[in-house]
Amino acid sequence: MRFMKELMLDSTLITNNFYGKHMYSQEELDDIRVEWGLHFSKILAETEVGKLNVDE
Repeated sequence: MRFMKELMLDSTLITNNFYGKHMYSQEELDDIRVEWGLHFSKILAETEVGKLNVDE
């Protein structure tokens, strides 16, 4: 969240942090999606939201 706020205040952080890379391969994007999904799933599992029974 803090990094997102910093990005809003200083947009040059985006261009400076990608080392001049303008495009990512489908494989690189898929790797990030998997990593994000695993991270988000872990967070859900550790919270009350992850314990809800949606079938009831």
